[in-house]
Amino acid sequence: MSKTIVVPIDGSECALDAIDFAAELVRSEDDKIILLTVVGNKPVPKELRHYLEVEHVKGPPNKEYDQRIGSGILDEGKQRLLNHDIHHFETFIERGDPAELIAATANQQAADMIVIGSRGLGNISGLVFGSVSNKVNHLAGCKVITVNQGAA
Repeated sequence: MSKTIVVPIDGSECALDAIDFAAELVRSEDDKIILLTVVGNKPVPKELRHYLEVEHVKGPPNKEYDQRIGSGILDEGKQRLLNHDIHHFETFIERGDPAELIAATANQQAADMIVIGSRGLGNISGLVFGSVSNKVNHLAGCKVITVNQGAA
């Protein structure tokens, strides 16, 4: 029986570790990984600013902006999957609340599980308001596996 695994990524080390962990769960060619990046409504983290400068992306967020940022993040994730010899995957770029969109994507894709990093590129507000991974755990209608950095 095939399974579908949603792996939300944001370019952080924890997200990359989640990709590695999800790749270990793939047992057949019918299994599918969905890489999802959510471009939030918050300022761009410093880790992505250099990428934007190199790619000459300027101005306020718009569809092109979302695609350029999301594509850069997804390219790294796709390469990570290919390094694990995983070729059956899809990618999505969304804008909005990360936790809500991760849970909604898993639901829309009839995912069996979500594999998410415990800490992404978010700021200190995650400590006060709760992390995205914690919110996903409460919103998701499927299994959620949270991966700590270095755990894969």
